[in-house]
Amino acid sequence: MTQEMDVKCSTLSGIPTPHIISPYLELIFLNRKKYLGIVDFQPLYEDEAMHASTFESMLAPIKQQYPTLKVKVSSKFYDKTQLFSDEMLFTRFDDESVVFDELFPAFQEYVASHVDMIKQSTPCHDIEQCNKVLDRHGAYDTYSAERDPATGLFAAMFGKEWADEFVYDFLFGLSEKPSMDEKAKKDEQPSKNPYANSSK
Repeated sequence: MTQEMDVKCSTLSGIPTPHIISPYLELIFLNRKKYLGIVDFQPLYEDEAMHASTFESMLAPIKQQYPTLKVKVSSKFYDKTQLFSDEMLFTRFDDESVVFDELFPAFQEYVASHVDMIKQSTPCHDIEQCNKVLDRHGAYDTYSAERDPATGLFAAMFGKEWADEFVYDFLFGLSEKPSMDEKAKKDEQPSKNPYANSSK
């Protein structure tokens, strides 16, 4: 049976409250002639070793099952040293069968792991620690809002103003939207987003 792909772009974030010490669950799927897929648990700690020992041990066995999802991350999308884990699933491909054979099954397993982690978590009553979690989520949102490859596609389809509001206020609601002056300076500089100059 053939399954046809007509989804152009999908971004999904699973965001626990800051009272639960848990990372983001992030899915980005982009269909623009070629496919791009990203699934990750966003680190809560700047020290990768702390994140790895706490969260990544449950992801490594899943990632090992899906060789197509181990593509090296291009620096034009993300700086892997910031806010991304060593167990991030990243893939670029032409054959849409990868979606059904590897990407979606792996995503389901990551979701199941994330749900189990939330169920086993206990509320954090340390205000300082809760604020650190919230700040980390905010930093991730701001970084992603500036670089998300879907932004350029949204801008091409619906206009830049709509795309910026959707990305900053909805997709990455904890992000810091640039001021008018910052936005003007940013527009004069080469974009960090590889799809920012996309056209219809």
